[in-house]
Amino acid sequence: MKMLDKEEKELELFFSELKSKDQGISTPALPAFKAKSYKIWRWIPAGIAAALVAAIWMGTSDKKDETLAKDVIIISLIEDENQKQQLIIETTSSMDIWESPTASLLELN
Repeated sequence: MKMLDKEEKELELFFSELKSKDQGISTPALPAFKAKSYKIWRWIPAGIAAALVAAIWMGTSDKKDETLAKDVIIISLIEDENQKQQLIIETTSSMDIWESPTASLLELN
């Protein structure tokens, strides 16, 4: 226990010396802070006006009716009896049968 007390006193003495040295150091004066006057209030009406103009312009723009002649495009790769492959592209408005792209992997020959 006496060792702890001795160590504590040494630490106390060490830090008190550091504090006394720090008291002698003078702190430099900081420059005066100048508050900037922001002119943001001038830009608020301009921003509101720009937003209104953009909203009106987007709301009144002519909407083109871009409909496709056919809604579905079917791309098929077919191999005939001569081992030749043909790429067939069809368009239709509806799709009667859907086959997954990996369905051929399930077929057993």
